Amino acid sequence: MVGTTPARPRVADALRSLVDELEVATSDRDLGAPVPGLEWSAAQVLAHLAIQAERFRDFVSGERDPHEDLVGIDAATVPARVAAVNERLLGTVTDRDPGSLIDRLRGGVTGFLEATAGVEPTTRFRSWEGTSDVAGATATLVAELLVHGLDVGRALDVPWRVDPARAHLALPAVWALLPNYVDAVATRRVDEMVAITPRGGDAVRVRILEGSAVVAPGVRGATCRIHGRADDLLLLAFGRVSVGSLLRRGRLVATGRRPWVGLRVSTWFLAP
Repeated sequence: MVGTTPARPRVADALRSLVDELEVATSDRDLGAPVPGLEWSAAQVLAHLAIQAERFRDFVSGERDPHEDLVGIDAATVPARVAAVNERLLGTVTDRDPGSLIDRLRGGVTGFLEATAGVEPTTRFRSWEGTSDVAGATATLVAELLVHGLDVGRALDVPWRVDPARAHLALPAVWALLPNYVDAVATRRVDEMVAITPRGGDAVRVRILEGSAVVAPGVRGATCRIHGRADDLLLLAFGRVSVGSLLRRGRLVATGRRPWVGLRVSTWFLAP
């Protein structure tokens, strides 16, 4: 996984705290409210989070093979495959009670943390996207809880903060997944090296070459460098904010010999 692997207790505390905060945000609320910009309700978002935590737990422990979830799914891209799996699994959840969904989510997160407690962060396992490692899966859960917590907050009109410190814990998952989400059509004639530098964090460089992407540490060779806060970069990666809006508000800065390339980066990747 590209990027610094955070200390395990920090990530575990963040995951537990995020579940607690989701419980507060959803307590005694109507979870049938639609999420702006998504085709899911708040209840479906919580169910999705619980399922993902449970699946990561089972994939790491070897109790389940991800191919079982993919039977009959014929998708041309990783995002399409994951979307199809999500819709299939969401169809198995009919519970809309906030307390029940939060209990299931907490159980999934706790089970994942217990399953990975004695496992090296670099231990690899198979997932819906292909392969991942324990550190990447943990960072992915932080990212999902942060971003989907915002979705739930917007649906229920309750405050939800994606703070930079937690976003830093999630960004390694973004870097690891970028190659799976590159838009092969949009980048078929692209040859660029872009560096992304989260404020207070480690920079990565992304080489886009004719339909593929490779992520590595550092900024060497980058002709465009994008600088921003970790929370903004996380929300940008998940399509919750746009490059243009961040630039207009001064939340994102592009430098280097070809700074205008920064405006195009988000068009090179498919939405997660």
